[in-house]
Amino acid sequence: VNEAVAINEQRKMIQESKNNLKLKRFILIAEKYYKSVQALSELGIKTDYADPGKLEYTIKDDSIKVDDKEYKFEVSKKDAGNTVVFIKSGYSKPELAYLYEEFNKLGLLVINSPEAVANTSNKWITYEFLEKNEIQQPKSVLVTSNDISKKDHDEMEKKLKNIYSKPNDNDKYVCKLLKGHGGHGVFICRHKNILSILQCIFAINPDENILVQEYIKIKDGDIRANILTINGKQQLINAVQRTKESSKDFRTNLSLGGHADEIELNAQQKQLAMKVAKLIGLTWAGVDIIEDVDGNNYVIEINGAPGTPFD
Repeated sequence: VNEAVAINEQRKMIQESKNNLKLKRFILIAEKYYKSVQALSELGIKTDYADPGKLEYTIKDDSIKVDDKEYKFEVSKKDAGNTVVFIKSGYSKPELAYLYEEFNKLGLLVINSPEAVANTSNKWITYEFLEKNEIQQPKSVLVTSNDISKKDHDEMEKKLKNIYSKPNDNDKYVCKLLKGHGGHGVFICRHKNILSILQCIFAINPDENILVQEYIKIKDGDIRANILTINGKQQLINAVQRTKESSKDFRTNLSLGGHADEIELNAQQKQLAMKVAKLIGLTWAGVDIIEDVDGNNYVIEINGAPGTPFD
């Protein structure tokens, strides 16, 4: 009986959603087709999909035809105001960034804009954005191969003193490749070996730049707050706390085997996440926050192509 009542209540909720619905069509651009998208059909929403690595497109007479050899669809100005394009990958390709802008021109809601994603995908640009807007974050410096000459490494040492005024051998740094994602390209090292590690990286690629940050001892795992911002109105989708599965790795990314639990943000964390999401201009922003052992909150990253482990 209880199951029948629950099913009936769910049907009522779906019907109420249909009555109030403005969204009629959902387009997913991703490397894989997420089965959770199929649930939208229960709300009467048409769903389309294309793989960014395979798709081709033609633009003609205010319409766009997309074909990835398995799935194909067409959009036009008549879809304006009722269609969402959700993009999970492919931003780095100029031809796809152009396609996403053309979706925008037709009046479709594109989540997220290529420009905003490009800014958040570079960790130094993200750092400068947060610094400009006086958002608390770990102390950071940018180190390049020019800071480590054949004769000395004085420039690097000067920069590192902006993090620890009197560094000792055991001081820790969090080092990040500027365009790494999913935890890849992030590592911890101590002051006594940072020079040799960076020299090795620059020997492989002298054009690589490294964001070096202070190491902050955190209370628990890091927090991902998923925020929607549309026409100035904001909504917290959810917040998860990510913890590492292995004692051998400090990274908590789900793509590296981390674990996530849904949590409630405290008032300060929610206000911080909302502020950052609105400032950066992302429709859906994944704002990553850490809380130190003294209760201070720091923004460590903004994700412009986020996801959530909870449908």
